[in-house]
Amino acid sequence: MTNNDLTKSPFEKVISDAIIANKTRNSLEGDDYLNDEECLMCGKCHTPKQVSIPNPICRLKKIPEEYIKVRCACKCEQEREKRIAHLKRVESLKRYAFEDREYEKMIFDFDDDPNSKASNISKNYVKKWEEMKKNNIGLMFYGSVGTGKTFYSACIANALLEKEVSVYMTNVPSLISSLSKNFGEDSDRVLQKVAAVSLLILDDVGIERDTEFSLEKFQEIVDTRYRSKKPTIISTNLALEQFSNNENLRYQRIYSRITEMSYPVEVTGYDRRLKIAAKKMQVIQECLF
Repeated sequence: MTNNDLTKSPFEKVISDAIIANKTRNSLEGDDYLNDEECLMCGKCHTPKQVSIPNPICRLKKIPEEYIKVRCACKCEQEREKRIAHLKRVESLKRYAFEDREYEKMIFDFDDDPNSKASNISKNYVKKWEEMKKNNIGLMFYGSVGTGKTFYSACIANALLEKEVSVYMTNVPSLISSLSKNFGEDSDRVLQKVAAVSLLILDDVGIERDTEFSLEKFQEIVDTRYRSKKPTIISTNLALEQFSNNENLRYQRIYSRITEMSYPVEVTGYDRRLKIAAKKMQVIQECLF
């Protein structure tokens, strides 16, 4: 530390240190160049990396005004900072959205039937999300096991997460288990999450029919989401007839609300799980026999 530094006020020292640091950071790199004011310019986007401003110490000491150069972000750096901030927000939303991180791998790029009705509806749902949200329109993917109902649900989730839309995707048994955890003490927190997210996705709807307790909890979930007036996507192995033709009044009420909230989309095709199993069997035969 010099004697001159000792006579400076804390404010003056901050300004002085900033000027020194600025000179160190803003040395010419790559295609960078100086403009007419001797301020550093980005060689890529040709916007300032430095600007010239009045030295605040001059006004404080009432001495003739002079200018100092300070660091600023060029457009390249601003865009980079925006991308980093976006990626951080998306990652945070994904941690909130998925209890099973396998869902993150399900994106439209991996769709093996991109021209199917279910695929086109799913992609259009993402494109028209603001309208879907405004009108509280969800989807109900139904069909045989392994045809891609969970896949398309997760594709929609991931595409909307990239738009920084809050999503919560879970399967019904897991959600019911969360409601019952710690003797129901977590119930309010779980239902608040169910109501708060912009899009709720419920996978494996229909399994809850096994017990009266599960049915009661599922009704609580559906009623909570219904009152929130926000879109819901569900996937189920049940046929549409099984929704309407049921003697249980509670069951009828639940699925009446589901069909009101969510547009039915049949997902047809081969069982992809059998195709995966066949590939594994081929590897086993090649490697082990």
